[in-house]
Amino acid sequence: MFQNTRRLQVEKGIMARELPQFIFFEIGNDSYFQGWHIVSTGLLYQLKLVLSEWYPDQMPSLYVSYPLILWKYGGNTINSEGVSHAFHTLSNGANACVQICHFKSENWDASKTCVGVLFKGILWLEAYAAHLVTGMTIADILKQWERRQRWDGKKTEFSGLLQTWQEAMTLGTSCTITRKPRESSLYRSFTIPTGRQE
Repeated sequence: MFQNTRRLQVEKGIMARELPQFIFFEIGNDSYFQGWHIVSTGLLYQLKLVLSEWYPDQMPSLYVSYPLILWKYGGNTINSEGVSHAFHTLSNGANACVQICHFKSENWDASKTCVGVLFKGILWLEAYAAHLVTGMTIADILKQWERRQRWDGKKTEFSGLLQTWQEAMTLGTSCTITRKPRESSLYRSFTIPTGRQE
């Protein structure tokens, strides 16, 4: 059972506004946000953010719940990595699903939000998609993206996404992801088709 119900209501409100494809579930003693994400290469993934009863004081756990097996470039699986800096993973969760390392536990504090954690999960999924194409590790891909942002003085799609994510990391900061034209695969990947015409 979730202890901080006021905080939960705030988190649900932020999630509904910023990442509406992630839905809150409370089944028995399990509390989690779960939703789908289509990466820029068109593949579909499901993320599950599990909250302990002591959230936000205790860091939540973030899993890739679909597909259960995440293949690496050239063979083998990320599931077999367990704790890995190269792939930004922690020990596997239930059904051996991959657990994404989204924060160092010593850097976690109660000002962080579920939306911020899920933004990191989405970035991880995009880096995983790049890994499948390039063979580079997720750590190297994320590092390369970060370096490009420092070198590029112009505001690019990724820097806009990064800024939105950074704003979403702290509770009480409002941020919005605006829809871009369909040619913009990075932004398109943040919406799940709802059947509505734009």
